[in-house]
Amino acid sequence: MKTLVIGLGKSGRAAYAFLLKEGESVVGTDDQAELLKKLENEGLNVQAHPQVEEFDRLVLSPGVPPTHPLYMKAVEVGKEITCEAELALSRLQQPCIAITGTNGKTTVTLLVEHILKRSGLKACALGNVGTPLTAYQGGAEEIMVVELSSFQLELMKTPVVDIGIILNITPDHLDRYATMKEYAEAKCRLQKLMKGGSCLQDRGNLWVHQNVAEEFGALLEVDYQTYGTNSKCTSWTDKESLKSGEKIEAILPIRYRSLGEHESENVLAAWIVCKKFGVSSTDFLAGLETFEKPAHRIEFVATLDGVDYFNDSKGTNIDATIKAVEAMTKEVVLIAGGVDKGSSYQPWKKSFAGKVRRVFAIGEAAEKIASELRPEFEVEIVATLQEAVEGARSRAKEGMSVLLSPGCSSYDMFRDYAHRGDEFKKYVRGKIL
Repeated sequence: MKTLVIGLGKSGRAAYAFLLKEGESVVGTDDQAELLKKLENEGLNVQAHPQVEEFDRLVLSPGVPPTHPLYMKAVEVGKEITCEAELALSRLQQPCIAITGTNGKTTVTLLVEHILKRSGLKACALGNVGTPLTAYQGGAEEIMVVELSSFQLELMKTPVVDIGIILNITPDHLDRYATMKEYAEAKCRLQKLMKGGSCLQDRGNLWVHQNVAEEFGALLEVDYQTYGTNSKCTSWTDKESLKSGEKIEAILPIRYRSLGEHESENVLAAWIVCKKFGVSSTDFLAGLETFEKPAHRIEFVATLDGVDYFNDSKGTNIDATIKAVEAMTKEVVLIAGGVDKGSSYQPWKKSFAGKVRRVFAIGEAAEKIASELRPEFEVEIVATLQEAVEGARSRAKEGMSVLLSPGCSSYDMFRDYAHRGDEFKKYVRGKIL
């Protein structure tokens, strides 16, 4: 079989290496000419303008949209189209946990991995969290904890998932999806990956957040269970404990009770998964106490002149910024902006009222943010993140917080959200040194 891999980022290169190892004929391509030249010099078989008709199958990287010319041509001529994650999971036999959602999926994926390992089980976080599935070489007894994006789910079809969770579905990637329903349909494709006869099966091991069930339940055709803050859910939390019906299964540590509602819900999602694998509440809570949340997610940076600085650079959509603002216990000077993803910023008005004192807007979305938030909020457009930090420092008063939570992608000014967050921390901490 001759395969064309489209998109030679981390997952694309892993897919290329995987297929080559399996003895297939593989060609790679990418829209970035400089990257193609670099990879060609490294010995990869690449083509700048491949002819789709010459290949039996296409493997797409997550960032390649359905509107890509090669994708559209492949559909036109009836070629097999798949993705890196499907390529791997269709061949792997290990127990599989799949986690998707608009926000929180990386945190929950890493939390589940951490607690399973802390409890003496073998586990590995894979997928959108950073390690491509085609690069995975774990043993048969290891549990795969897989973070899946909507982009990956679009092309997946093999029922390989033992336990699946849809954390939330809120506006995001509307520059790729025509409607929220289309985006939700991509997320809900997780239901098609559930094993029908799993040894873990008791009443369906697909779990969805209460809001997903309320808004998009019509898209779910398989049995599922719910979780959230509503006592009618199968599992729920009141921010003080984790419950099943009226039964208290675990008491949340004090430090988690003071955080935003989404934090306790993320912990609940992790508990639902971990207890399925025999983890006791004692071991779960011990693992929770030693877990370090990944960087750039409402990450405390420093206190300077009585002002707290928080880095939430991973907040790349409207709802993520709302959650970050809600998690703040003080008045906020917000830094937002970047590449607009097609959503309205109007929902920010209700959540920001009485809490956000000023917004510094950066990047391509700055004008749109300003036009949609004014006159209710003071919005100042600045050219760079450094100017935004300096402006926020001058405006924030003692007892306030400065929050970077962009609500947008980072690619207009930075390599990725991590680069943006690191630059923010540098500008903040540079004034301390």
